[in-house]
Amino acid sequence: MTTACTDADPSLRAIAWRTAGQLGRTDLLPSAQLALGDPDAATRFEAAHAAVRLGDREAALTSLRTLAEVAGPHREAALMAVLLQATATDSHALLKTLSTDPNSLRLRVRGAGWSGDPFYVPWLLQQMASPALARVAGESLSLITGLDLAEHDLEGPSLDPSPAGLNDDPNDDDVAIDEDESLPWPHTERVALWWQENCARFEPGTRYRFSTYGWILLSAVVEAAAKEPLRAFLTREILDPLGMASTVVDDGAEVPEITSFYIPRATMQTKLGVRKVSRTNNSCLAGAGAFFSTPSDMVRFGSAMLKPGLLKADTIALLETPLRLQSGASTDFALGWKIERVQMAGESARMVAHRATPNGSTIALLLFPDQGVVVAAASNIAPGQDVDATCRTIAEAFAIPDRK
Repeated sequence: MTTACTDADPSLRAIAWRTAGQLGRTDLLPSAQLALGDPDAATRFEAAHAAVRLGDREAALTSLRTLAEVAGPHREAALMAVLLQATATDSHALLKTLSTDPNSLRLRVRGAGWSGDPFYVPWLLQQMASPALARVAGESLSLITGLDLAEHDLEGPSLDPSPAGLNDDPNDDDVAIDEDESLPWPHTERVALWWQENCARFEPGTRYRFSTYGWILLSAVVEAAAKEPLRAFLTREILDPLGMASTVVDDGAEVPEITSFYIPRATMQTKLGVRKVSRTNNSCLAGAGAFFSTPSDMVRFGSAMLKPGLLKADTIALLETPLRLQSGASTDFALGWKIERVQMAGESARMVAHRATPNGSTIALLLFPDQGVVVAAASNIAPGQDVDATCRTIAEAFAIPDRK
């Protein structure tokens, strides 16, 4: 690796620095910092990106910021890397610099999302009126707020009367794929209304960030406290007591009767065909949910969250209590659960939900504590269509009157 980072071939140097960052080679940080002066632009970018990954928040970020401020092949990636690390003040300053470039409007829309700052949401709502920017503005709003447009019925009709890219016309020579093909069209009015009702939950200058790393760290804590592998602990304390015989850790071992998993061949559109996903050993991610399971087993787990037994009542309540902002507004996110109010048999019902799209699959586990209903569904393709909606339809059919 060290030899490759200093090779005479600039393309090899660039690849080597990219790999060093991905592998977390902190021993190469001093060399990466020296490579910030490399004569090759690609190598400078990869070395700076690697150095940021390895812990440099000064010289490397400055180098990336320089690349982000001028047109070039690494501008977008450099901007994303900087904004994901920058403070709100620094993000505003950088995006303001880009505003002087008339050709950077799309990049600024994406940059607003990478900054994660709710300050930009009103501006993004304005950009949704433009056919060229509507979908990417919707994506940036989702990055800032965590809002799933499809899940909340906030998708709208296409604003482009003649979309470019692949179609069924044999006489059309345009085979380019629309770069926004995978993104939903936001329904501008409904999204604006959602923001009006929820803006108090998002304080300008703060960030919403989704991460599973905390759960991975927690799994290491459990292993250390239990003095045994996480798999053995979970099997004895959770899987066996709940009868979850079809749930196993995804550690690369052979799993009887396992299905195949699929993802789209291009962008996120299954209409362009799908390809099978190769299995990998995900045991290091076990604390974040790297398990193979079935809807039946997920319902067994969800049912244990409805009443004391596996866990104490106070523990269940703690797990299902949404965190709050400094303003006191609810985030709707609890510890591993999303807390929502939905319509059930014509009445408002509390829903405790966990959703995920692991590589090649889509799952939804929905709990309705007051109705005593738990529904789970899974699809062996990502993204799966209507998985969440199917769960809600089934739940409504089995709902019983409020127990309180």
